[in-house]
Amino acid sequence: MDSISRRPISLLLESVNEHAIFILDLEGRVSSWNVGAERIKGYRKEEILGQHYSRFYTPEDIASGKPAKQLETALRTGRVQSEGWRVLKDGSRFYADVVITTVKDDMGIVLGFCKVTRDMTERKMAEEALKSANDLLESRVLERTAQLNELNDELKKEIAERKLTEAAHRESENRFRMMADTMPALVWMSGTDGQVNFFNKGWLDFTGQSGESMLNNGWMKWIHPEDLTLFVKAYDDALKENKIFTAEYRFRRFDGEYRWVLNTGVPRFTPEGSFMGFTGSIFDITNRKKAEEVLSKSEMHQREFVANVSHDFRTPVATIKGFAETLRRGALYDSKNALDFVKIIEKHAERLETLIEDLLNISTLESGKIRVQNEAIPLNPYITEMVKSMTFIITKKNISVKISIDPDIHLWADPSQLHTIIQNLFTNAVKYNRRGGWVEISAEVSGGNVKISIKDNGIGISDKHLPRIFDRFYRVDRNHPREAGDTGLGLHIVKQIVESSGGDISVESEENVGSTFSFTLPLNWPTNGFTEHDRNLDRKLAHGFHENPDH
Repeated sequence: MDSISRRPISLLLESVNEHAIFILDLEGRVSSWNVGAERIKGYRKEEILGQHYSRFYTPEDIASGKPAKQLETALRTGRVQSEGWRVLKDGSRFYADVVITTVKDDMGIVLGFCKVTRDMTERKMAEEALKSANDLLESRVLERTAQLNELNDELKKEIAERKLTEAAHRESENRFRMMADTMPALVWMSGTDGQVNFFNKGWLDFTGQSGESMLNNGWMKWIHPEDLTLFVKAYDDALKENKIFTAEYRFRRFDGEYRWVLNTGVPRFTPEGSFMGFTGSIFDITNRKKAEEVLSKSEMHQREFVANVSHDFRTPVATIKGFAETLRRGALYDSKNALDFVKIIEKHAERLETLIEDLLNISTLESGKIRVQNEAIPLNPYITEMVKSMTFIITKKNISVKISIDPDIHLWADPSQLHTIIQNLFTNAVKYNRRGGWVEISAEVSGGNVKISIKDNGIGISDKHLPRIFDRFYRVDRNHPREAGDTGLGLHIVKQIVESSGGDISVESEENVGSTFSFTLPLNWPTNGFTEHDRNLDRKLAHGFHENPDH
């Protein structure tokens, strides 16, 4: 029974290459090593087994006793997590997220530790790059603001020295305008009432508007409507207290595109301390915003994926362990129930195997490393034979099947990939149909493509689920337990195969009416990785599939 329960988990550990997962004994020596660990850390299994795991830590961490302290914490609490720099085989460093948990036997005795390491170098570099960009932006804002303050101080000094004569004021104002026009920012100035009365050339170039149309509050029309209320409040608060303010919002450029900007306003005062208005500058921070969004989405997708995988593995593993324990404690000799328990264990082991295979398929498809093995396929008999092979699930629900495909339609395609697409869609059409329902498979050729549709009169899908129906692990009814083999990855895999083959897929559905899944494929699939003989055969079949198609 142990081999039945361990095989899927062993397959999982061996197939995972995104994380380093290995076992430590109580001394901290490495006793197992997966492909992810070899890929990330650079050590082959035979090189590292039996070695102490402290060799992955930096000299500074070793000197501080960190490896031993982490094992002590894991023994005390059952788990320890940390982030930091680690050392690869070649001596270089990478930034890692490390989780160490204890491994216990059935009696709760600690046998060793499981160590899971994720390479977070890319995220760390993105964070540092984002911080550097923020620091640089802040430095530039402070520098430009200091320049404006310096300019403003010069202006006040000249006014004081020339007793605020009109000539001195005009001269200083002209100098300010000239300097502001050469600055790589959008510069503005307001009066004591907060109304903006000056815009530099950079501002007018950015908006494509004249200075007159921007005066007073006219420029606020270019702020995104969703951001206007918050900006006005921040500006009014600063005006009341005569204090510095900063605001981020979307600002419309001359071409109609909204760009994220950082607006900083600094109050001006007379030598006597009277408020004169604001001098401000605006910088485009769109690229910084995009970097923040990319980082946020990346972390969200990573967390979502790990959570889904963990959930889908936890249930069958728990079931297998539970029934294996029941058998071990005596049920093995219970002739009435033992065989049923074994069948349940086998069923959940098969589910784990299916999930592992689907994850490997997704990894291969998304990496773009799949090798296409094309051959000539007469579509009608190909699908007819496939439907016959699924007679059991069809007759189980008394489903009638109609195949409306011209016998002359042929594909030059990979039969394995085509089988995966049609089997997934057809199985779903039967599974989510009502007893006595029907399924129709049709195909039509247009130009160099063939459109294949699988239509049913089943339970249908509500509109709110359609946008995410092809997402990984997405389920329409999360309260309904999954059947064996249902990993929630089938439609995602179908979409990946179709799109990697140069086609597209869509769905139309209405609740309690039925669904139609349609996908288009080129009559000649891409021949990546094929020999010259394959390409010559591809060209022949492109001119006529009936010319010795078995060649």
